[in-house]
Amino acid sequence: MRKVLSFSLFLMLGLVISQLLPGALGAGYASFKTCSDTLLYVCLGFIMINVGREFEIDKSRWRSYTADYFIAMATAALPWILIVLYYIFVLLPPPLWGSAAAWKENLLLSRFAAPTSAGILFTMLAALSLKQSWIYKKIQVLAIFDDLDTILLMIPLQILMIGLRWQMFAIIAIVVVLLAADSSCWTLRASPREMPEEKITLAAHGLAEILALDEAALLEKFSNRRSNDCLLRYRVDRAASDAVRDFCEENSITGIRINQDSKRWYPQGAFLASVLGFTNVDNAGVAGLELKYDDLLTGENGVVLTAVNAWGYTLEQSYETERFPTEGDGLRLTIDSCVQHYLENALSYAVQEHHVAARAVGIVMDVNTGAVLAMSTTPSYDPNEPRVIADTAARNTVEALTGDARKTALQLAQQTQWRNKAVSDLYEPGSVFKLITCAAALDAGAITKHSSFYCGESISVAGTRFHCANHKRHGAQSVTQALENSCNQSFIQIGARLGREAFCDYFAAFGLREPTGIDLPAEPKKSLYYTADRMGPVELASCAFGQSSKISYLEMAAAVCAVVNGGKLMQPYVVSEILAPDGSTIEQLAPVFKRQVLKAETSQTMREMMEAVVLYGGGRNAQIPGYRVGGKSGTSQKLDSADEKARIASFVAVAPIDDPQFLCLVCLDEPHSWTTAGGSLSAPVCAEVLEQTLVYRGVPRATETPAAST
Repeated sequence: MRKVLSFSLFLMLGLVISQLLPGALGAGYASFKTCSDTLLYVCLGFIMINVGREFEIDKSRWRSYTADYFIAMATAALPWILIVLYYIFVLLPPPLWGSAAAWKENLLLSRFAAPTSAGILFTMLAALSLKQSWIYKKIQVLAIFDDLDTILLMIPLQILMIGLRWQMFAIIAIVVVLLAADSSCWTLRASPREMPEEKITLAAHGLAEILALDEAALLEKFSNRRSNDCLLRYRVDRAASDAVRDFCEENSITGIRINQDSKRWYPQGAFLASVLGFTNVDNAGVAGLELKYDDLLTGENGVVLTAVNAWGYTLEQSYETERFPTEGDGLRLTIDSCVQHYLENALSYAVQEHHVAARAVGIVMDVNTGAVLAMSTTPSYDPNEPRVIADTAARNTVEALTGDARKTALQLAQQTQWRNKAVSDLYEPGSVFKLITCAAALDAGAITKHSSFYCGESISVAGTRFHCANHKRHGAQSVTQALENSCNQSFIQIGARLGREAFCDYFAAFGLREPTGIDLPAEPKKSLYYTADRMGPVELASCAFGQSSKISYLEMAAAVCAVVNGGKLMQPYVVSEILAPDGSTIEQLAPVFKRQVLKAETSQTMREMMEAVVLYGGGRNAQIPGYRVGGKSGTSQKLDSADEKARIASFVAVAPIDDPQFLCLVCLDEPHSWTTAGGSLSAPVCAEVLEQTLVYRGVPRATETPAAST
């Protein structure tokens, strides 16, 4: 019994250490922590149940254990006392604890304690689940004081780990998570000429069953006695390779070669898939960072040079030269795994809730450096199985087809899911673009923040009539009010005052004519836009409020960063360091300042106006208690779509707007919900992501949010 307990306690000690490790390294190891939690609880229950079953005591003797019983009960009650005190402390209402915002943050933190509390309850119940009466079982377990001290003291230690993980969760800024690595696999080949002729049928049958291959096709390969090499299966796991080896040894089958190989493995699954990309069977990058940095990531295979005869067999008397393999370099990304999780979770929910037909895009950036903290195209795919269509609706559509139509549809679906829409696709930005028009007009002196405009039933431009969304009449407005109301007619007038030459100059200055230069592949070489010599009054009018031009989602995000960060256009980037195989830094990539687009005072004015949009205008759903937020909504018509009702619901938000740090752009392509308005569908997603990011990054909430001037 004591050997069993010693082993169990040793195992439990290892699990306790594994509990502390995730806290020290960050929240990115949440899945590992959950696994170790479960093992710890099972281990505790195993120990206590075995103690109870081993030491059977007579009911009549229980009084002799009274003192030890109460000592043990007091020890067992300690974690419960700590739990009760914790919840009293955390869940105090705002008048006792402090502000409502602080109370809300404590409620958020309390989620970390709930699984641990449930685990302790599970452990205690498991320990008491013996075959006898409840009270007798309790005495039976707790009376074994020789080994009980260690066992019960482990439970309060679990409570201590909660606080430890909280502290680490708050301290660690960027969580290091392994996103891609090489793992061992085995390639199976056969040399039919070396196989015993009488074993060919048996080999075909057995290997077809193990490797899930067609038996007739294998038999045909093996029957070609002149063949010296044929492929059976690429990249099988250890279990399959061992099964093949055992089968061949048991049946004395020769001629089967099991060659160790490597394949790319993505331990986080679909997490960040559109950015990471994937590799093919030859470990060459096909998409994403794997393609962009393929030469850097790919190492050099080892080679053994030797002399062989005409049949490929090594000569007995020959020379041999060995060249050892070298590992490829590694990358450290600007992506923050926690922020990426926030974005992917919120975006996935929005896609399902609003039935988004053409996928959704989300980008979170550091407005001052251009570092991409999160980027997602949803639905995504698993880079471990990139050719499996992850989107259920798309997969069902493909499977319903046959023949060439199915092949074509499958290829199209695969190309679509591999495409990083945030970087590679162009879209009509809609009213979010009004931030660019407004900033350009203010910076050029075409308008001031006190300029006024009138919005009536419609406005005529060279014989073409334009109206506001839902034919609203906003009347007389200031520039800020025009932005709050997202007034098309006012921005047509602003565009006319700016003029086509200046409009096109600022369009280029914001980087909307050229690639952003991000270190990801498949970025379009140019956008779709009007040059000044091809732009008439009608084109200028529609471009001024965000239609008739197509830019990338990333270009839009980078341009808005320049609007709020003091007018500096920064180059977006996702790789912060290039690492040697030993983990040392080979090169550290610094932020790239491209040019000054706006004056600092123009940027300050735009921040005030964007805050007014969130406080009083169409961005109210982006408000975050305790934080000052600025933003702008957009609902753009897809002019090249066969569906006249097709819309892109978008919102861009920046927080804190008085000291800009984070930008979040969310675009839902073709939502089918109760509305298509970006301020209703996308703004709440931005608010959720930014609130979680601000809390996680330790940005303090303000007790009062000052009102913006109008």
